[in-house]
Amino acid sequence: MKTEIRGHDDEDCSVEVYDNNGDRHIIRIDWDGTILNHAQETYPHEASERTDEQERLMQQVRVRAEYAAHAHFEDEEIIEDPAWLPGEIERAMEVIRTLPTETFAEHFREYYDAVRDHTGERIDDDVQSVDRVRKLIHISDENEFIGSSATTIQYTDKSGETQVTNQDVDEPAHADSHVVTLPPLTIERDDFEFPESFQALVVSNLMCQIRDIYLNMGEEPPTEYQVEGIGKTTTLHDGLVSRPDG
Repeated sequence: MKTEIRGHDDEDCSVEVYDNNGDRHIIRIDWDGTILNHAQETYPHEASERTDEQERLMQQVRVRAEYAAHAHFEDEEIIEDPAWLPGEIERAMEVIRTLPTETFAEHFREYYDAVRDHTGERIDDDVQSVDRVRKLIHISDENEFIGSSATTIQYTDKSGETQVTNQDVDEPAHADSHVVTLPPLTIERDDFEFPESFQALVVSNLMCQIRDIYLNMGEEPPTEYQVEGIGKTTTLHDGLVSRPDG
């Protein structure tokens, strides 16, 4: 998609976006990231009248406009969540890549075991499926590793509802937090060396998350991020018609 900043004042900014079909959109965004107006002349104005594909494209255009505004004005309020900023995830990726092996093993052993656990034994509930295993890593403004959170598990219970363990995760002050997110994996100890190989997998997950940020807003990822692997849980690129939340 092609974007251009069309103007701004103390209250908001306007971004022109040409979508992947070549159609023009004007998005007005206030400085806390709220979409104030989305003008276009191609698709139905009411979401209920759009096809899923049209709605998906409209959402991608809005995400792309927010990213363009964030990058142009360097305004952290427009996109507050670092999980959707490639540059922020690059920071986390480099921190994990250079983390001493023994430090990584100390913080990620429990996470590794949870990723390998397909039985749901870590969950005090009737489990239909374990869907994702997550862990936050905390880094300083100087890109130093501060610590990590407890492992959280997203699962589907027997009634079909999505549940998450350890939802109340404390985050240290003055730190940036980034999520590592993997599905349950079949990992044979003889085939997969912990911690070295798993550390490489975590770095790969962060790299693939960057790939998925671009795909989510209808963009081709930069060459270095055109990679195979496990990234975001799901994105607009995967068929969602509403924005993913992490």
